[in-house]
This record gives sequence, structure tokens and C-alpha cells, in this order.
Amino acid sequence: METELGEKFNSITKVIFQKRVIFVAAILLVLVFCGYFFLKGESGYTFTGNSIVCDAPAEIGILSDGSTLVGDGYKDVFCIGANGELKFKITMSGDDEITGIAVGSNDNIYAYISIEDKGGANVIRDEIWKFDSNGKRVKKLTTLDYSNENKDKDISVRTTPLRYQNGYLCFAAFHELDTDLYKVNVTTGRRTLMGKVKSSTVFGYTDLEPNYDGTYYYIKASGEVGLGKIGGAQKVLCTTNYDIKTCTGIRPFYVRNVGSKVYIMDYWSGGVYQIKDGKLITPELTASKSVDLSSVKQITTELNTSNGKLCGITDGTPWTTNGTAVKPLVSTAKVSFLQIVVSRIAQFMQLIGIPFMVADILFIMLALIWMVVKYGRHFIWKLVASFLLIFIVFIISSYFVFSNEQNAYVKEYLDDQQHEAELAVNTLNVSDVKAISTSSDMTSPEYNRLNKQLIDDFSIYQKDSDTAAILFVPDGSNSNTMIASNRGFGGLLGNSAYYDNIIKSLKTNKSYSTLSDTDMVSCVKLSDANDKTIGYLVIYTASKNINQQFFELWSLPIIAISLILILLALFLSSTFVSKTMTKISSTIKGIIGGDYSIRLQDLPNDEIGEVGQCVNTLSQNIETLIAENNRKNKEIQKSQKEVLISLASITEVKSGQTAAHVQRVGQYVAILARDLGYSPEKIRYISTASMLHDVGKLITPNEILEKPGKLTDEEFERMKTHTVDGERLLHNGTGEIIRYARIIALEHHEKWDGSGYPRGLSGEHIDLTARITAVADVFDALVSKRSYKSAMTPDEAYMIIVSERGQHFDPKVVDVFVRHFDEFKKVMADYPDID
Repeated sequence: METELGEKFNSITKVIFQKRVIFVAAILLVLVFCGYFFLKGESGYTFTGNSIVCDAPAEIGILSDGSTLVGDGYKDVFCIGANGELKFKITMSGDDEITGIAVGSNDNIYAYISIEDKGGANVIRDEIWKFDSNGKRVKKLTTLDYSNENKDKDISVRTTPLRYQNGYLCFAAFHELDTDLYKVNVTTGRRTLMGKVKSSTVFGYTDLEPNYDGTYYYIKASGEVGLGKIGGAQKVLCTTNYDIKTCTGIRPFYVRNVGSKVYIMDYWSGGVYQIKDGKLITPELTASKSVDLSSVKQITTELNTSNGKLCGITDGTPWTTNGTAVKPLVSTAKVSFLQIVVSRIAQFMQLIGIPFMVADILFIMLALIWMVVKYGRHFIWKLVASFLLIFIVFIISSYFVFSNEQNAYVKEYLDDQQHEAELAVNTLNVSDVKAISTSSDMTSPEYNRLNKQLIDDFSIYQKDSDTAAILFVPDGSNSNTMIASNRGFGGLLGNSAYYDNIIKSLKTNKSYSTLSDTDMVSCVKLSDANDKTIGYLVIYTASKNINQQFFELWSLPIIAISLILILLALFLSSTFVSKTMTKISSTIKGIIGGDYSIRLQDLPNDEIGEVGQCVNTLSQNIETLIAENNRKNKEIQKSQKEVLISLASITEVKSGQTAAHVQRVGQYVAILARDLGYSPEKIRYISTASMLHDVGKLITPNEILEKPGKLTDEEFERMKTHTVDGERLLHNGTGEIIRYARIIALEHHEKWDGSGYPRGLSGEHIDLTARITAVADVFDALVSKRSYKSAMTPDEAYMIIVSERGQHFDPKVVDVFVRHFDEFKKVMADYPDID
């Protein structure tokens, strides 16, 4: 009796102890959770003694009492008093970033807050916010929404710094060929477009500093610095030049004015200059011990104006001007002991938070499952605990599956990007690249063409595209200079050690790609006819964007709902069945995991056994269907093009022509489409579709098609219906090739001057693919022998095509035909008619 009581007492003690352990684990989980999320904004600081250090000063502002606003990176803005004490800080959460600050009247602070797409790295909007003199958010003044812009508009996300003047915030927003100048009323938040500054050169302006009265200072990519007025003329203040080959000269990027004095900054060398009498001189400012703007050894990374003073950041030291003297500002702030302790705890929480919480949750769940299985009195809860354990294992295994799939997806994306880079480099004109030798060339047609080509291939960076395409050339400093880009941001003449290292990795290879946690980069050499390397095309994509695409592809919410439904089904089934259903559930889990070869054994001869047999049949059918589907897909992909070519050949044979005719037409169309800027994939679609241009002749009576002499008017009218018949034959088809084929079949006999058939379309109302096919078809018909005519020579056909420029044919397509006439003759030789 005493023994039984002792055993029960020990058992009860164990249960109580285990419950206490679980309770303590739950308390620790709550504490770490709160510390991780609520102290997240306190974890990114570096301390020296009792001071917070700004590791990466990026923005600078001055309050009326002499306090300094320092933007540390893009996450925090510190307000440091004249005595070095931290007055307040502004901290961004999540992916939000502070990308610019300005100080207004009453020490109100205005800031750009850039918002990225969730999970990605692209800025989708800029919000301009007002903060009071204590760093508290007051209100949002306006929003620059890039995500809802018209897709056809050449919008980019680059804006100039905010400039406060007389109750307005002024800034400029850059486009491909022009720049919008705005002012925002800080009281009402109303944003007004003051005007546009247009450029004939792609990304022609590197900086504009607008004033609320419509005047502005500007810097052009060519090195011209001047003063302009909206709707009026521009006055050149000075002109600089930079020689790419020798890496000499000045490349102005920022322009700032204080009163009557105008300053510029060479962004890439870090030099600051003052404009005086049309020349650039060393700033008429007395240096301090730590900041000397006249020293070529000190690099300035930020130049701004605040409260009527010039300010900036040089060699990591913020500074402002006091009269004619440069006054260094502190970038460290003294804080209390409590703030240091809180920040240290936050840093520790960020370090151990996620691993600890995951491990703690697993421990609690496993402990609860073990307690239910060992001490539970109801079988239903033991089943639930068992299913919960299965669920944990499933989640862990799914994590590894997703990780492997993600790695494979990213690797495939990198391979595709590398292939795109290799294709894109072939579209660049070698002579255009060689022509860019100085900054003055940034107004040349060659520069325009290079940038246009990159924009056409990759869209404008951070608008329709998340890919930056940058063209470098070797310069005289054993480095590389950027000469063209689809970015429209800054680096029009800049050197980048990061990209230099990528380019050096090419070694003897023609192309190279690399992947990191933050980005994926592909690089391809550009060579001239002598195989001499004259440039490098670098393609950059943020890894965050690729990961975002992956998760969007997998549609995690749908997967989560599916898992919840599966767990619910398992819970309900566990109330009615036991051992056999556990086996069936395990089998279903295996099928969900992708193992379709699994089969249930030793099933009972009852309803549950029938369910098991259904599961076996399901897995077998899925396995068979997957194998069959894979086989058919390969067959379809292999034979689709051959079927279309065969159909086109049958059409031509029926109309008395050879099968080589459609092959030649397809080759001609590919030549023309390539020159007209179609992508390689579109060229394949269009060239294949063009072979079906006469498919409607399958319906045309043979006596008309085979008539050796001239057709009567009635017969010709019947012949003309083959265009409409062709469109009708293809009308219900699907896919890109059939869509193009339908258009080409209907419109390839339309004429530029509107005298064609069947609808009498003219000019650009005729689809470009049909205009291309018209030239290819007529040329081949002229040089081919028919029952009712002999073949012309290529030169005779050439003259006829050219003579019909602007009448029968699109002038632009005829010009392309003229440029590639020799290639047309080569196609004739490669695909001769066989009698």
C-alpha cells in the first residue's frame, strides 16, 4: 500500500515538475518575443563608451540652436545637441528608409521616407513627412507613388534632395528625357508641378536644385553647370570636362547654392569646388583641423544646405559653415546608461531571438505531446498529439524542401540573367562605345543610342524592371568607367570598386556571373572586330526581388490554407479510426511529400480498406499521369514547329509554289524583325507565324490557284479572300505563334498607302509584323519562278521593293531591307527551290 502511494506521489511530482518546465519555457518565449519585436529599433547602434556612434553618416541638417541632424545610413536620424547630448532620434521600421531630410521654419523637419515593395528591394513610393522639432511625426504631406504610374511613362524613382524655401519644399523628379520640378506647401501639403526641364539626351541632367520661384541650378552629364528658369533660357556658369581614357578632369554631380555662391561636388572623387568668374576654384572657406575641402585626400560624400548654410559630410565627418569657416559637427551622441543597457539587450535579442523562439516552440510542443501520450486518459487526444508530431516533422521537412527549391529557382534565374546579358551585349554598337571618350560625349547620338538600347532591353530601373544594366569601359586608372545605364541614377561617369572586382573576375572568360545574399550579377565582355575588349556589360538584380518572386510563385497563403484543411481532416478522421487510418494518413503524407510510388499493404476487407485501395489507385494514377504528361509535353514541344512548317508548306504546294518559299519568308522575316528591335523569343514566334501567311489558300479553289494565266476580276476577288479565310482558319487557335499568324494572314496584303486588301488599312494601322511579312513575301515572289512568270534577279526585285517605299511598303521596313539585302541573297542560296 505504501509502495503504491509512493509511486503515485512520484508520478504526480513528475507531472507538476514537467508542467513548471513548460510554464517557464512559455514565459521565456513571451519575453524573447517582446524583446525581439519591441526593441528592434534599438539594436542597430554602435557604442563607444557612453556614446552612440553614427557608423555611416549619409544625411545632414542644422537646427536653429546649432543642433545637428545626422542620418545614420537610411534607418535612423540622430539629433545631437551642441553639448553632444542625444536630444532625440527618428527610427524607421521594416524596410522603410529615410533618404533625405530638410529643416524648415520653427525647426520643423521634413523627410523623404522611401517604401519598398514587401519582401523586395524596389522603391514603390516616396512619402514626404513632417516632423516637429522634437522628432515626432506630425503628418504626411504628399506621396510620390511609382507603383501606380502609367506603364508607358518613363518614370524613375530618382529625386533631388528636399530644399526648404519660404514655406515650400522644392525638389525635382527625374525621367528619361525630362525632369519635373515640384514644390509642396508645407501647411496644406499641396504639391504643385512648377514646370519641366527637358533634355534631348537620355538622363541628360545629373542634378537640379529648384527654387520655389521657378529658377533652378543644374548640372548636365556633359559637365555643364548653369542657372535656368522654367520656361526660359539657361545661363552657363561654367563647363568642365572629364577624359575617360586618361581618367583626368572633374565630373560635377551635386550643385548647391548659398546666397550668391554656387558650389558643386565631384561625386566620384569627392572634391568640392566653388564657381567664380566662370571657373571652378577651391572653396573660399577656411579649413578646420578635421575638414579641409581643398584637400584632394579628403572625400566628400554629401553636400547640402540647411538654415541658409552650406553643410556636408567629408571623410565621415559632418560639417557646416560659419561665415567663411568650415565648422566640424559631432557624429556621436552621449546617451544615458539605461539607453546603453536597452540597446545591448536589443542587440542580444536580435542575435538569439529567432533561433531561440523556434527552439522554444518546438520544445513546448514536443513536451506537451509527450505528456499527452504518456499521461493522457483519452485516446482521441493521443491521436491528436500524434498528428501534431507528424505536422511538426512535415513543417521541418517542408522548410528544407522550400530551401532547396528556392536555391534551384535562384540558380535558374541567374542562368537566365547570364543568357540575357550575352544576348544583350550583341545588340550594342561597338563604334558607339568607342565614340564615348569624354564627358562632352554625353550629348552625342552614340550616347543616346547606348542608353536607349539598355532601356529597351531592360526597361527603366525600378519601374517596369528590377534589373540594372550598366555599360563600363576601361579607363586610364586601371579601373572602369560607367558610360551608359538604364538606371538614370548618378553613375554616368563614375568608378565603382564593387563592379571593378566583378569585371576582374572575368579573367579570360567572355562572361561571368556571381550570386550573394544581397545581389546577383552577370558580366559579359564587349569586343571589337579584332577581338579586343572595349567594354563590359554588367547586369545587376537584388536578391530580395528574386526571393520575392519565388514566394509569390509558390503562393504561400494558399499552401498555408491547404495545410490547415489537411490538419482539420486528420483531426476529424482521428475521432473514428485508429491504426489503419494512421497508416493511411502516413501514406497520404508521403504522397503530399511527392512520393507517388508508396502503396498501402495488408488492408482490411472493409470500407476503410476501400479507402486505402483508393489511395493506392490515386498514387498510381498520379504517378502514371505525371510520366505520361512529361512524355507528351516533350513530344508537343518537339513537333509543334514542324507541324506549323508542314502546314505552311502544304499551303504553298497547293498554290503552285515550293515548300522552300515559306522557309525563305520565315528567314527574311527573322532578319527584318531582329533589326527592328524584337526580342529573340518574339523573333522565333513571328518568323514561324509568317510561314502561315497564305494558309487561307487551303480554301481557295484549285482552278484559281493553278490557273497559268492572268486571273479575271471575279477570280482575283475570290483569290483576295484567302486573307480573311486564313484568319478564320486560325481564329480559334491559342498561343503566341497562332496569334501572330492570325494577324499576318489577315493583313499581309494591306499596303502602306491604304490601297491593299482586305480592309484597306494604311500606315501604322497595319500591324508591324504584317508589314514585315509583306516585304519578305513580295521579294521572294519576285525572285521565284511561277507557272505564270519567270523569276527576277535579286537586283531587279530589289529595285521594285525600293520603288514601292511609302506606297506598298512601310518606309522603315524597306530601309531595314536595304541594309540587309546581302543577307536576303544568302537566304536565297541556302534555301533553293527544288523542282
